[in-house]
Amino acid sequence: MRSGVSQLMGYGAADRGYATVSIGVVPLAKCFKSEELERAAQNNETLQMPRMPLEERRKLSSDNDTLTELDSNHSHFILFPSTRFGGETSFRFVFEEAISHFVPKVTILANGSSSALNLVLMNVRNKRPVIIVKGTGDLAEEVAKHWEEAKVQQNKEINEHEAETNRRRIDQEEEEHRAGVGVSSTYSGENRADREQRQVHLSEYKGSPDHSIAELVNDGNFLVFDLFKQDITDIRLLITQCLCVMPEDDNGQIDKTILLTAWRTYQLYHHNANRQKQASKAIRMLLISMQMLSTVSTVLNAQFLLNDTYEEDVTGEWMKQKFYYLIIVVPVIVGVIQAMHSKFNPSSKWLMLRSCAQKVRSEIYMYRMRVQHYAKAATSVSKDTRTVQLAKSLEEISKELVASDVNSSALLKPGGAEFKTLLEKLKARSIEPMQHSERRLPAKMGAGGNSVHTMHRVPSLTEKSQKRDEENLEGDDAVSRMMPEEYLAYRIMPEIAYYNQKSPKVEFRLNALQVASYILSALGAILATIHLELYVVITVTIAGVLTTITEQFQYQTKLIKSNRAVNELQSIHTWWRSLSAVGKASPVNVRKLVMDTEGVLENECASRIKLSNDQQDDSNAQASKADHDQKGSKSAASKEKAKKEKANSLAQKAGGLSAVRAQKAVSVS
Repeated sequence: MRSGVSQLMGYGAADRGYATVSIGVVPLAKCFKSEELERAAQNNETLQMPRMPLEERRKLSSDNDTLTELDSNHSHFILFPSTRFGGETSFRFVFEEAISHFVPKVTILANGSSSALNLVLMNVRNKRPVIIVKGTGDLAEEVAKHWEEAKVQQNKEINEHEAETNRRRIDQEEEEHRAGVGVSSTYSGENRADREQRQVHLSEYKGSPDHSIAELVNDGNFLVFDLFKQDITDIRLLITQCLCVMPEDDNGQIDKTILLTAWRTYQLYHHNANRQKQASKAIRMLLISMQMLSTVSTVLNAQFLLNDTYEEDVTGEWMKQKFYYLIIVVPVIVGVIQAMHSKFNPSSKWLMLRSCAQKVRSEIYMYRMRVQHYAKAATSVSKDTRTVQLAKSLEEISKELVASDVNSSALLKPGGAEFKTLLEKLKARSIEPMQHSERRLPAKMGAGGNSVHTMHRVPSLTEKSQKRDEENLEGDDAVSRMMPEEYLAYRIMPEIAYYNQKSPKVEFRLNALQVASYILSALGAILATIHLELYVVITVTIAGVLTTITEQFQYQTKLIKSNRAVNELQSIHTWWRSLSAVGKASPVNVRKLVMDTEGVLENECASRIKLSNDQQDDSNAQASKADHDQKGSKSAASKEKAKKEKANSLAQKAGGLSAVRAQKAVSVS
């Protein structure tokens, strides 16, 4: 209808490019030029929306709107065969249920007439949440008033019940004390479990003479939004709260104990992964330094040997001895370091611990978001609670870790202060500011009844509302249930920020190493031109060391994978922001949001492990090939030596035989 809330909804659909399907259900007999509309519908004809003259609209408004004009900003209309407003209510509710199967629903009551009362009553009877916009008058004002009165009455009864309970407990303790009996933990025949589960039986609200209003107040699930006391952005939080309601755990509470255990497991793996990472870096840098020292010492020793005064000078003799020892000792140290790295393999342990830590963290967020095997459907099939499912997942990750090389090293437990620091970091993680688009005020009516849209720029948020948003999103406590927007703010956005900070650092190191390698190569060419060939070996060696560092620390691969992860996470973020409120409330989309994000993060770890394993296989293949070549050269040398020894023995035999014959010839003569 082209009036009231329906007209405002049409303006909202138009402002957003008609991206939302808006369906109006109107009694046919109450439509302006209903005969033309009915005839066009029966003949499947295209009809321009009938427009009511402005004077007639004013006249009808003074006559309590006996007719209504269809709003052109709605995408669809259903003209229900009825002669009165409210006759379409039952059909409308059934139609809403039919088209929104398995989709969260919420009803917003603003203003409202007597026909709206029946619709709200149907929503309450079917347990649908209702948001009342207080301050819009009529039905909304009346329901909000009685709802608040009922809340005051219930709070009073609860306080009276608690006071009566305390009085009975005191009387019971006094009687037991007078009887000489110790104070009992129960009273009036109740045990501890009964007392914890006891509920206050509240009386029904009877403040309204209208039985329908009383039923709404007693059975309804209402959220009241005060138009004059609250910021307009608060209603968006209420709508999101209603649409994003997901099933709680089996006992209605989230198990914080198992979550704290999972976080401690994550901290254990993360702490030891950092230890193995530092050990791996230290061993690799020491190995590279020793290899470079061996080459440089050999070249400098050769340079000193070419100097004629090298052996005559005392300093030269001392240098000769030192370089001699270096040439002998450094290769031995390099071999020991390589054996240590191959034996302890800290790189593989680091990546395995990092992967398991990431898996534990993914399980934590899936548990808090209630997706995958923590969803209600999955737990109903497996007959296990979500807490049991999380415990099983942690056990599987632990078994995977034990089956790897990590089993040969100790897992040092981090201190309690470090675990507390982890929780504080999680709580202090950055929160994405809420996006507030520009809004347009409703269109004004021009001459002839044509709608004229006027653009108005409105400030996005006041300082007061910004402060309220910060209070509503203080930080992640790491153990509470999460909504999709919280997952976006506390999981996706910090990861994007991490990769955005990491990529420039990796790029700088990669470029610095490559530029230094190019400069050393050019310097080597210059040294070769001026006949300093020995120093060319040094420049080539250092350039090779820089290339080895680039390959060992995988800077190129890190940069590619960081950029890929950022792009994929940004795509997920953009996709989620493009969804409507109903789309964001869909369990399918929530599951896709979480699983795609966790998949991106786990794939990054898995690719790092695969690359490390490939490098280890290549190094093992090169080592085996070198051993094979060395054995082959030794075998060839031994064969050559055997041939020479055989030839010498034959020569000796031949020489001895010739001497004997010569001696016989002399004796004969």
